[in-house]
Amino acid sequence: MKKKALALLLTAAMSLSLLAGCGGGNGESAEGSKEGSAPAESQETPDTQDAESTPAEASGAEESPEVDLGDPIGSLPGSIFCYGYAVEGLGDMVQFFHFYEDNLGIGAVFYAGYAWNQITFSGTYTVAEAPIDYTVNLDRDGNQESGTAPYTITFYDWDGNEIDKAGYDGAYVYNITTNVNCDPMTGGGQYRQSRADAAMLEQYADTFEGEVGIAYQSFINPDDASCTVTLNTNGTYEDMMIFAVEGTWAQTGEGEYTLTPESESDNGAVITLQADGTYNYVSADGTEMVLTTETGPEEGFSFAGKVTVPGTEMEADLILTTYTDGTCVLNASMAGMSIEVDKGTYTVGEDGFTYTFTLEKAGEVVSELGGDTGVQVHYVQTGSEQLGDIDSMLGVVLPE
Repeated sequence: MKKKALALLLTAAMSLSLLAGCGGGNGESAEGSKEGSAPAESQETPDTQDAESTPAEASGAEESPEVDLGDPIGSLPGSIFCYGYAVEGLGDMVQFFHFYEDNLGIGAVFYAGYAWNQITFSGTYTVAEAPIDYTVNLDRDGNQESGTAPYTITFYDWDGNEIDKAGYDGAYVYNITTNVNCDPMTGGGQYRQSRADAAMLEQYADTFEGEVGIAYQSFINPDDASCTVTLNTNGTYEDMMIFAVEGTWAQTGEGEYTLTPESESDNGAVITLQADGTYNYVSADGTEMVLTTETGPEEGFSFAGKVTVPGTEMEADLILTTYTDGTCVLNASMAGMSIEVDKGTYTVGEDGFTYTFTLEKAGEVVSELGGDTGVQVHYVQTGSEQLGDIDSMLGVVLPE
């Protein structure tokens, strides 16, 4: 993942003009043919194809595909809707929604993937017969469609808060989302997404199979941090209690999770909430452990600056984040992509504003007074693997 994130970060810097066309709606498309600065002619293909067309592009049809709209609401769970196109040197750029059936016991789950699944969202959703107006892009050349969809998909976070809406008519999802979306330069934007048919499922198989299992709930043995269980939003899990076991899970009762292993040679397990707030883990072979929910440390102060991406004139954000457990991480991010540059630990002086960082790559770094924010960190790393020589001033950023 780290190698891919680095490649994407560099691609974002070297190909901004290439990716800028992903936004659509401005009547302009990327032009030029120089490698690394502009795309070849995008291979967008309509849902209805002729003999010379490539497999279906997710949303470029002039007319709606033949879809049985007898039960649009019932046909949404278990489906994938997508919009995609080919970009020279980068493969297919696809944005998609995967709408799961409500079989986990936690509500109907959705997954949204952008930028080769480097930018993802998940939560729950509902669909209802409620008209919603939309304006969406049909392609990257500025062609748009406006109308009123007969059904509304409402997206919720894991706390049950409504976060976004989209239109739906059985054949298309009208992706007018803003919170369940990303920058058009990284494959986001408000596009009309088609129901993925067999041709799309084959053409974009790598993207769909690369769907990231986002953690829904994590458990840990407080006496052994290596013993963990992670339940993912796509219904998969990883059990690291004794051996690494993977499989599927479902909530089978109030505070009860049943784990079914992928391999018959592995043991399944049941995790049950106890009166004291802990969880009891019992495997099929009788192994029993007491678990707690894994929350992780909270973010504290951060320090932010800029760094030039090698081989370009573009700058990435360089952010040094502190955590309440005394650790810190330095990340470089650009166009929604992020890579780890350095990490370590830190302490705060008695004055409350002098930070002393002990970093794996840069060594000891002490904050100083000055700059626009009052406190800053001068970060220097020679010959970093990701970004070459770094010499940046990072100003303190107060947490929101």
